[in-house]
Amino acid sequence: MTYTEWLRVRRTLLVYTIVLVSILVSSIIAIFFTHTDVTVSSQAPSIAAAHAHSATKIVPLREAMVTGFLKHHTTVPLSILFFMAGFLATIVATVLACSLSTERNHTPLSWTKPASRVRFALAYLGVDTAGVAIAFIIALVVSLILIWSVGVASFIRVDRDAGLMLLMMAGIALAYHGVIRAASVGFAGRGGAIAGSSWGVAYLLIALANIPFPRPYHVTFVALNFLNPLAYITDFTDSSTWSGIVPLSVGARIACVWLLALVTATITLTIYRRAEA
Repeated sequence: MTYTEWLRVRRTLLVYTIVLVSILVSSIIAIFFTHTDVTVSSQAPSIAAAHAHSATKIVPLREAMVTGFLKHHTTVPLSILFFMAGFLATIVATVLACSLSTERNHTPLSWTKPASRVRFALAYLGVDTAGVAIAFIIALVVSLILIWSVGVASFIRVDRDAGLMLLMMAGIALAYHGVIRAASVGFAGRGGAIAGSSWGVAYLLIALANIPFPRPYHVTFVALNFLNPLAYITDFTDSSTWSGIVPLSVGARIACVWLLALVTATITLTIYRRAEA
């Protein structure tokens, strides 16, 4: 019953992996074969003429990066890696969310299968969810390989926000999948157009919520962003400071994205079960 969707997810993940690996290989080549100038300071031996001297030294980029991390006591918070992997998984979730809309092109076949529509839709949801989880893992592994190749793997630290960020980004990916799925299930064959334009709409809503419109309009745009998974985290820095357009605490925003994922899944099932053609 889910074989067709498994093939679709596999094809999507294959393309996704090829793109990430290509970026990884290109980055590693650039890091190992690029050199950069660094300033080296030395102290004059004579006390009478003691003052700092500086000289420029050409070193491999990899060595310069390691030296910079040591000099500035820089670390790589695990939450940043979760943020990046979750963002890429959300892109994959957008692609996979069109599954039921695509199936509507073959209603005489899909709706005569020996299974209820609800079970059919849930099975597709399970396959898509597995695909999103695999996309997250692939992105995380690629990031770790890149960090290791640079030589700064020892600087990765498990920061206090890592667990919260993992919950947030997983919720955003599934909520975005749910929103696109609910929006496209009623339009046979138009899921790709809806998914493709959704990112523009999502960021437009975020931009409108940041513009100082009169209060009624501002409140309206903020309210609309409650349905926009990307609005729950719009700023994240390496100092573990993250915020969103939605005026809630981090814990409340995490609860909201998971609730949004659940509600949109329920809406999708209802629309698909009651569809006529």
